[in-house]
Amino acid sequence: SLTYRNRRKRFSLRFNLIAGLYNYELHLPQTESS
Repeated sequence: SLTYRNRRKRFSLRFNLIAGLYNYELHLPQTESS
């Protein structure tokens, strides 16, 4: 179960990184226009 936990942790970290980049790019054009 340890490897499964590590795999979930790594996946959640990667998901958070992608979500953060997505939100950053999403908010970027709005800040440029205003």
